Amino acid sequence: VLVGRDIELSFMDEYWQLEYGGSYTDVSPEAPGASYLDASLVTFDKTAYLDVEKAVGFMKAGRYYCVAPVLSQASGVPASSPQFWAAGVDCCDPRGSFACPSAEDPKVRA
Repeated sequence: VLVGRDIELSFMDEYWQLEYGGSYTDVSPEAPGASYLDASLVTFDKTAYLDVEKAVGFMKAGRYYCVAPVLSQASGVPASSPQFWAAGVDCCDPRGSFACPSAEDPKVRA
């Protein structure tokens, strides 16, 4: 029983969040990210794009953990504090590249 409880507390919170979290569509990249903390899936509006030039990678245990900001073309000015980030593993360099699956497909919005 104690092992089961330990597994539940250590690992299942993530599962339940993904399974029953919110699903949001047509989200502006300029919207406050805090409004979507319960999200399992966020689909952005058509103004969204990845700023791969500002992507960064962090290496730990031989793997790169990669992020790139999701910005809006509608504003015309780069966001100083991106609210959303795309993430991936082993698909970037330390700076300025982000080649994770579907990252360069302009039709992908989630």
